[in-house]
Amino acid sequence: MAETKQYEPGVMKYVEEAQKLVAEQNDQIARAKKWKFDTIAVHGLYSLEESYQRNQGAVIEPLYLSTSQQYRDADELEAALAYLIPTWCYTRIANPTTYYLEWTLALLESYKSGVDASCVVTSSGIAAISMAVDPFLVKQKDNEKINFVSSIRTYGGTFQLFSLRKAQERGIEVRWVCNPDQIEKWAEKIDVNTRFLYMEAPSNPQQSFCDLKAVADLAHKWGVPFIIDATCATPALMRPLAHGADIVVHSLTKSITMSGTAVGGALISRKPIKTKVQNDHPLFKDSYAEYVKFLPYRDNGPSAAPFNAMMALNDLRTLRTRMDLVSQNCQKVAEWLSTHPKVYQVDFLGLPSHPLHPIAKKYMTLVDSDDGTGRELNRYGHLMGFRVDGPPKNARKVYDGFKMIYRATDHGRIKSVATIPAISTHQQGSDLSLKGDVRVSGSKNAVLPAIAASLLTEEKVRLENVPLVRDVYSMLTLMGELGADCDLRENAVEVRVKKLHREEASYDLVKVMRASILVLGPLVARFGKAVVALPGGCAIGSRPIDLHMAGLHKLGASISLEHGYIKAEASRLQGTEIHFEKNTVGGTENVVMAASLAKGETILRNCAREPEVQCLCELLIKMGAKIDGVGEETIRIIGVEALHGAVHEIIPDRIEAGTYMVAGALTKGDIVLCGVRPDHLITTIEKLRHSGARIEIMEPDKIRVVGSVGIRPQDITTSPFPGFPTDMQAQFMVLMTQASGTSIITETIFDRRFQHVNELLRLGASIDVSGDKAIVRGPTPLSGAEVTASDLRASAGLLLAGLIAGGETIVNDVEHIDRGYEAIENKLRMLGARIERIKD
Repeated sequence: MAETKQYEPGVMKYVEEAQKLVAEQNDQIARAKKWKFDTIAVHGLYSLEESYQRNQGAVIEPLYLSTSQQYRDADELEAALAYLIPTWCYTRIANPTTYYLEWTLALLESYKSGVDASCVVTSSGIAAISMAVDPFLVKQKDNEKINFVSSIRTYGGTFQLFSLRKAQERGIEVRWVCNPDQIEKWAEKIDVNTRFLYMEAPSNPQQSFCDLKAVADLAHKWGVPFIIDATCATPALMRPLAHGADIVVHSLTKSITMSGTAVGGALISRKPIKTKVQNDHPLFKDSYAEYVKFLPYRDNGPSAAPFNAMMALNDLRTLRTRMDLVSQNCQKVAEWLSTHPKVYQVDFLGLPSHPLHPIAKKYMTLVDSDDGTGRELNRYGHLMGFRVDGPPKNARKVYDGFKMIYRATDHGRIKSVATIPAISTHQQGSDLSLKGDVRVSGSKNAVLPAIAASLLTEEKVRLENVPLVRDVYSMLTLMGELGADCDLRENAVEVRVKKLHREEASYDLVKVMRASILVLGPLVARFGKAVVALPGGCAIGSRPIDLHMAGLHKLGASISLEHGYIKAEASRLQGTEIHFEKNTVGGTENVVMAASLAKGETILRNCAREPEVQCLCELLIKMGAKIDGVGEETIRIIGVEALHGAVHEIIPDRIEAGTYMVAGALTKGDIVLCGVRPDHLITTIEKLRHSGARIEIMEPDKIRVVGSVGIRPQDITTSPFPGFPTDMQAQFMVLMTQASGTSIITETIFDRRFQHVNELLRLGASIDVSGDKAIVRGPTPLSGAEVTASDLRASAGLLLAGLIAGGETIVNDVEHIDRGYEAIENKLRMLGARIERIKD
């Protein structure tokens, strides 16, 4: 009630009556706090006095479907409208039935905690969450950048509320915690602009958990509240206020009202809460739930229907016994499933094998139970999942075979409810499913050495199926500066080098594209001299060119490094035997081109076997080179006096194809790739099939990819062809963020090729990097954010992540992706993606 000022005696008469009523209610609350949990649940604050004096002897709480309180005179009306007395004058805020529910929930949630609590009930769980967080998300000075920290494992509606409504629409930063059981992961996200910490435990449906007291203590250290959604535990199994939480929210629909007859939510707050948000209203800190009820609640109107409140009150009476029973039953089912030969994983906090079992055991106990030693019994609720071995159709067969299971997309009634997260409302993020045909362009990594090979002849070389990407334009610019005539029309280019204008490849051109080093071998082989700047390209770690130089040196070239340039000279190269110390694609290509014009026989051992190397060798053979062993580890070359022109078709880009294949699997789409070489994609196809995707070789140059409703985790190690390509590592890592389990990705080719991990973490992925390994835990919902690409394939991975992330994802530095993908946004848009290029 508001403070009384100077009112007429008639008004004060009603105020004094109300004060007596409030005192009686406080006495009743004090008595109720001494009752057992079940006694509170059954009786609440509907006392004998309530029944006899105010409700005509009703033995259960009466249902006030709507209230519009009558007043005996103008004095009582004035007292009511001034909030001097309890009143039902504003029906959607104040209703006797909802008040009975609020009082009871506040008592149950604070049971044996030693704290006082207040409660407000709402129309739904998501309304309770909105009411819980919104008053804290206010900017209190100009240009203030506020944020809040939340576990990424939240129910779908909560995730959307945070990632779209708060982050995207209001510009409030959400800092996602991927491993909420690790307190240091929370600590590293908090700063002076953090407004609150938020956790759902156990999370629905992923069963995440945290150390409640540790997170609460951390929040209070920073002066902010800890808000927890304990819907699937209920106060019968866990009361977070007792461990320091400031605010508890519930969807009453899930567990408290298991009958399925009511919809509602609840916000229960301790008195007082921790917060550094400045608010002049005394209830803001002292009784937050009451503050919400009388102020923001009035503005937004998320009130619960009185009928729903009555149904919830009815279900509360058996809450403890119901949660005990469903917990025990769920435990038995989980234990049985964990021994089943066709089930490869059971997710239930009650299983000792579950990684979060120890921390859940610390907090989840059945209230007022006794294990015989005076300690309460552990109970872990009714939330469980299991994963059927084999392809996704096996899980669907099990699902459809249930005879006493309600197939549902929500937990609105707990009888026997089954959901498949991948097709239920728990699926969080984008609903995009790519469909259609896409034509794969020519290989960027094959066309660049082919263009360089045109330096080996004075005749015209025509290349077809050329991708229109930035690296091709850069290479043709370099060739033009060297003296080549280049004619690019549509997807074909003709290159002719009669003579050189200069033998130097300048730093300004070479720095933007590492493949520029490929002109070194052809220049020294045909013209006897080459000066090439040390190359640039993607920042993916050290890629030394010493193997290029060592190979040319063995062919007889004098090699020196001066002022950032490689200088090579030879009157004529001499055939020899070369053993590459490690697999090198560029080194193999450079030496093969140079050896084609060398005198005598050259034998190359430990050669790269990549399709792009084979494509180059096939072009050189068309130009008159004598090469044996194409595609093998040992290549023999008989040098010739001169090469001639040729027409050659560039192979399809296996990395572009793999990227679209992952896009299809990731979005559960149905994509047909045209103009591909399946034999170049064997390991990519194998890993995608193992992850659950259906791959069909339709024709020699067509592959169909159909995504699965469930993605299985995979361990991947990058290696030279025919192993898993390093250029597919980032894309596949994104796919594994949506797999059900843990994947380990080992990078053996480049030492700095995990730079995209930090950007994926910004989107909500759960990835830890240790040396050359990335541990990816899934499935994790991704949330749109602004990210920056570090290299070509990282940019492709971030683009794929944006396809499934909730909200809008902005990828900066897209010049990287333009280096290797032709019109990628147009192709994705034709498949149904919502994507556009933003011009600066």
